[in-house]
Amino acid sequence: MTVAVLRHMGSLIGIDQLPVTSPGDNETVNWEFDKELAKQPATFFHPMITKHLELSVAYSVLCTRLLHDFSRPGVSKAELVEQLVAALMMAELLTPLYRDFLGEWHEVSRLQNEKKVFRDLLATQNYSFGASDDKAIVLSSWSGQRVRGATPNWNFPRLMFGRSRRLFTTLVPIIKDFELVRDYLIESKFGRKVAALDPYLGVVVSHASWLFFAPRLTVNSIVLLNFLVPSWWTATKDKRMGLWLGFLGQLQQRWFELGNDSLWMTSGLLNCFVLTGPLAPLGIYVTLSLFLFDVLWARLRARIEHNRLIGQQQIYDNMALDMGVNKLKSGWS
Repeated sequence: MTVAVLRHMGSLIGIDQLPVTSPGDNETVNWEFDKELAKQPATFFHPMITKHLELSVAYSVLCTRLLHDFSRPGVSKAELVEQLVAALMMAELLTPLYRDFLGEWHEVSRLQNEKKVFRDLLATQNYSFGASDDKAIVLSSWSGQRVRGATPNWNFPRLMFGRSRRLFTTLVPIIKDFELVRDYLIESKFGRKVAALDPYLGVVVSHASWLFFAPRLTVNSIVLLNFLVPSWWTATKDKRMGLWLGFLGQLQQRWFELGNDSLWMTSGLLNCFVLTGPLAPLGIYVTLSLFLFDVLWARLRARIEHNRLIGQQQIYDNMALDMGVNKLKSGWS
């Protein structure tokens, strides 16, 4: 498994073979991979920008395997050390890719933390590491990644509030004929206060249906426009990288959110400002159509991710055949 991962990693970055040196009982191995990466020009990383998702999948698979083998008895120490070395190499390769070319600081912070764990474990096995060049990352509470992460977290409360109100307003005409409900709920002091607030709540819910998607859509659009409409705000490293290459790298990460947010925000604007009064019934059909779109859009994303995993599986199976191994599937189970 480890050899296959390293061969695949080498093929993605254009290196035929990545060396993995294991120290002897009384030997110490100086870790040099990070220093070799630091010597590489920016053009070395350019071909990997559009392959960063494949590299991330391979890294995630290796980390999952490593976690599994640490908890599984019977795995040799040498095999665990090889996996730790491979994981550290991949983490060190992905760090400059996400830091210098994709600007995903949450990923950089995560990778730096994982590299520290790998280094600490390998240090107990006669590996020597110099001082790390990683700088501490302070993530702003208003960073683009936090906005992107907060959107799905707040989506469920938003939907629950809006749909609870819709359910309540739908049931009121039905249950008001029941005397007990009318006297103790609808006609009560609390019920009258809720009825007085409901028109204002309706306005809030209506505007929230499109305002909710605006922050994430704005963040993603600004990032892509940075490459589509280059100007003084475009960083020099982005211009050197190639605007189309940078655009593709960002689009690979943001296409699902862009499609989802743009359509739902458009629907919210239509329902809020256009499909009102006599046109209000049309808003129901627009919303139902977007529910169907949501299902198809999520299915498309799942299919793409599944195909990416299947592609990785096929690559490793082919490598196993090349190395004279009958099956590699047991390594994925």
